[in-house]
Amino acid sequence: MNKARITYRLDNESNRRGERQRQSEPPAVIPLHQEEYQVVEESPSRLNQYTSDFGTWKSPFDEETERIERMIRETNERNHPEVNRAPDYNVPHTPIIEEEQTDHPQERWNGAYIPPYEEQPVVTTTRYVRYSKPPWVKIISSVAAAVATGVLLGFFVLSMFDKPVVPTEPGTKGQAEQGPPAAAAANGPEAADPAGAAGQAENGSLEAAVQTTAGGADVNIAAKTYSVLQNGIFSSAEGAQTAQEDLRSKGLAGVMEQTDKHYVYAGIAADRNDALNLGKELQGRQIEIYVKNYSLPALTKVNWPGSIEGLENYLALSDQMVQIISGMTAVHLEEESPTPMDSNSLQSLKERHEGWSGAASTVAKEASEEVKPILQKLDQAMNTALQSIDQYTKNPSTSMLWEAQTSLMNFVLTEKQLLETIAVK
Repeated sequence: MNKARITYRLDNESNRRGERQRQSEPPAVIPLHQEEYQVVEESPSRLNQYTSDFGTWKSPFDEETERIERMIRETNERNHPEVNRAPDYNVPHTPIIEEEQTDHPQERWNGAYIPPYEEQPVVTTTRYVRYSKPPWVKIISSVAAAVATGVLLGFFVLSMFDKPVVPTEPGTKGQAEQGPPAAAAANGPEAADPAGAAGQAENGSLEAAVQTTAGGADVNIAAKTYSVLQNGIFSSAEGAQTAQEDLRSKGLAGVMEQTDKHYVYAGIAADRNDALNLGKELQGRQIEIYVKNYSLPALTKVNWPGSIEGLENYLALSDQMVQIISGMTAVHLEEESPTPMDSNSLQSLKERHEGWSGAASTVAKEASEEVKPILQKLDQAMNTALQSIDQYTKNPSTSMLWEAQTSLMNFVLTEKQLLETIAVK
């Protein structure tokens, strides 16, 4: 078998000739004439006109933020210096030798020595717990003591509200002790001791008066309502006083009442119709008024040491007197010119006043020291109203009628004060 061999030769001679030919040829140059270009020299100042560096603009808030971040970084570096410290590449590296873990109790952790662990023997002890039943005897004794204490306190409180003991006269007590029981039973208390019987009667009345004053007496005093002409409401006493003096200077009625505010009234009537008629008279004189109801409270219990019937009679007669005088003044104030009053009306008023004066005298004797000054004001106001009516009868004048109106308003305001004082709170 013939082994033939074929040889291939790559001839690059033609490539080398083309390259030599390109190198021998002159390069293509584009001619540039002088008038087509201009040489300009650049100076450093022309290249950078702003030679001063003013820095970047920073906000005060950015400075505060950077300060806080810097404080945080410094705090972290102080607390963890080995974590936040930048690596030092100039320090030569030392080989790290890892120790083999061993089960021996004597080992090191972060360079600190841990003492060997010794197993302690387990000691087993027996604990005895005493189980006892609930102390029923002590519980029952405590409850009984609490109940007994409560009962004793209750009797003590009730004894404070018991009837007051009124001491008897020494003579009565001595005679009662010395006299034989049989004679007293046969002849009666009056025969055995007349003076003692009188003393007991007097003591009984005194005991009843003490009980009435302590707990209050039952009464039946109905509420009363009048119509008043209100001139104004003021927050200060000076303003109310000025308004009252202005009304009195014009010859009209004027009264001031002080409660939570200061009220000025210019007239009073038994009903609303009479009050409206009086209001027209005042409005004709350019006086601002407002008709409203004025009520006296009803009472069911009072602190009164005297007769309850006498007190009720006195208050009822007072209401009749106010209605009669207010009606008479309202009728004659509506007239264009004042006329004399009817003689029958004056006689009836005189008789009512005599009855009222008797009741007022009785009440004043029985009243307490706190109430007596109020009753004196009531007497003065009612007597002044009657004097104004008498002056009008002698010489008819509207000014006397307005004076009577002023006295009636003072009487009603004082009567309200009396009711509030004797009422059981």
